[in-house]
Amino acid sequence: MVPFTLRLMHASLPTHLGNPSQALSRLFRLKHITEKIIDNLKNKKTEDGMAAELKAGDKQASLDLWKRRLIMVLHCIGSTQVRLREYNLAFKVYDQIIDMEPSITVKLQSCIGRWFLQLGDIKSAQSRFAIAERHAADEARFKSVLIMNRGFLYLGANNWTEALNHFNEAILVDSTDLEAYNNKAVCLLYLCRLKDAISTLEHAIFNNTKSLFSCEKQTRQDQQSFEGVCSNLVTLYELESARFHYKRTRLLQYIATNSGDGFDISCLKL
Repeated sequence: MVPFTLRLMHASLPTHLGNPSQALSRLFRLKHITEKIIDNLKNKKTEDGMAAELKAGDKQASLDLWKRRLIMVLHCIGSTQVRLREYNLAFKVYDQIIDMEPSITVKLQSCIGRWFLQLGDIKSAQSRFAIAERHAADEARFKSVLIMNRGFLYLGANNWTEALNHFNEAILVDSTDLEAYNNKAVCLLYLCRLKDAISTLEHAIFNNTKSLFSCEKQTRQDQQSFEGVCSNLVTLYELESARFHYKRTRLLQYIATNSGDGFDISCLKL
């Protein structure tokens, strides 16, 4: 009996080996199987299609399980399509996920809006951010995300000053948000304030990441955000002075002392 997560890993593996098309083929096959099982359960059958009446509680538990698994498969399909730059197809998949799991509407619509900004489609980004605002319903836990969305809109319009104000506001709401610090530094750099940009990223790394390192629930996304901030800080050191090696060494020593083995050392451009 092969666990479902292992099947999902097998389907996704070609993406990480440079063959996303093969991964999509495997993922769609897994999606078809998952949907067939859900359809069987809805039509008074067992998962393998045998005619049998399940208890209401068992049936609902099985449906919930396979719906969660379908969402996992859809996430993998969407991320693979993004790698292939098939953005419209990926957005349709993410919209399907939102329909199945409305609780992630704010975060997922915000992510889609930011992708539209990277593609230069400001109107579509505004539309997605507006949907996120409506679903947030003034809940405090979404405040930082919504402020960041507004900052990204100003960033897309090259209004660095207003974008900077919004990223500062996001930092006041959540002082551990590395993404806010990173984008604040970008704005400062475009405003020709290199030293302030360096100070911003140094503060984010040396003052705010100890809680990240000590967190048992640290995600891969948290790790990637930290690596991105470190990479950008090294780039700013290079812009500041030809003797940037000393500051980079100090950063390396801090990471070696505090970070785990999963840190990607290549982001420091050694």
